[in-house]
Amino acid sequence: MQKTILILIQSTDATITGFQEKGLWERQYFTIENYLSEFDVYYYTSDSKTLQNMLPNGSVHKVAKYASGIYGLRHILFYIYLLQESFKWKKLNCVIRVFGVNLPILPFLKLISSKKIVSSFQYDWAEQTNKNYGLKDIKKHLASFIQYNSLKYSNSIISTMAWLEEKVQKSFPKKSTIIIPNYVNTDIFTPKSKKKQIVFAGRLHWSKGVDTLIETFINFNKSYNEYKLIILGDGVDRQKLENLASNNKNILFKGNVSFSNVANYFNESEIFVLPTKTMEGHPKALIEAMASGCKCITSNVPGNKDVLEQSDTKEYIFDPQNSDDLLKKIQFALQDDVIFKKQYHFALNKYDSKILFKKEIKFLKNNLKDENV
Repeated sequence: MQKTILILIQSTDATITGFQEKGLWERQYFTIENYLSEFDVYYYTSDSKTLQNMLPNGSVHKVAKYASGIYGLRHILFYIYLLQESFKWKKLNCVIRVFGVNLPILPFLKLISSKKIVSSFQYDWAEQTNKNYGLKDIKKHLASFIQYNSLKYSNSIISTMAWLEEKVQKSFPKKSTIIIPNYVNTDIFTPKSKKKQIVFAGRLHWSKGVDTLIETFINFNKSYNEYKLIILGDGVDRQKLENLASNNKNILFKGNVSFSNVANYFNESEIFVLPTKTMEGHPKALIEAMASGCKCITSNVPGNKDVLEQSDTKEYIFDPQNSDDLLKKIQFALQDDVIFKKQYHFALNKYDSKILFKKEIKFLKNNLKDENV
């Protein structure tokens, strides 16, 4: 018996090539594998060529015939391709799953295909874009409009946090919503013997607050010189951050590493810090660090604070950009043998991939049933 087709649509900032460069493709591969337990998967991305050999059996990489790697043109050709494909979806027994709320043509895809669309609201993309971009960037002026229409024309919304679901329901009270947080693959994120090191993983961008973490660690290292700071990830601010850390040999920039290596660093690190200045959605690195047995410390911004409050460890929330406050939290964590147990068990009970994929697949199937009534 042929399975139902699950159409997965990634945004233009989420390509297979990009996931590979950032060391995140293993996570995406694992995601697709879990969907394949119940669906045949069509995986749409804006890559410049087909990468079918990268996908697990049972899934098909769908990429535009005349795709391009040129910024701007790549986006346009991808949107044209999706519009063409939406005519075919009308004839399929399928459910459409869109990652994110930044697909400007989503209303047209729904109109043409006549299919139900399930979108994920992983973080407030519009507000984040407004904070991160200047007045000259067109994204800043279009973000709120695109996000609003993505939410409006989606039949159902999967939110990763309660405050995101509340935001949807405030604008669209009758919208079908469900909270499904980001998952943790607990098969690879699992505590090992801990080393005296602090770890960060993420984009090296001003909004992530890595400069505050470096300044704090330099002061911390004067009294605790046996500790190292491991910084995983890359970005536009890497050189600036390396210059800031240039006089401290215990600060190590590892760049983009494989997902398995991220797990290894988390599993062996004592402390994880997420010093974001603006906001997060439901931070994957944070919950993965919890599952790895790290003592997790975060800034007091949406997303970060929600996870720590829910795990009953809000005493490890520090004021954004406040190096002195972060230093106190790190020093406090060294003496606390309870924090990691609370966070570890919280992550296993709330974010285990087996639990969350079962919940999401049931939700997707219910959307398909409603359509066939």
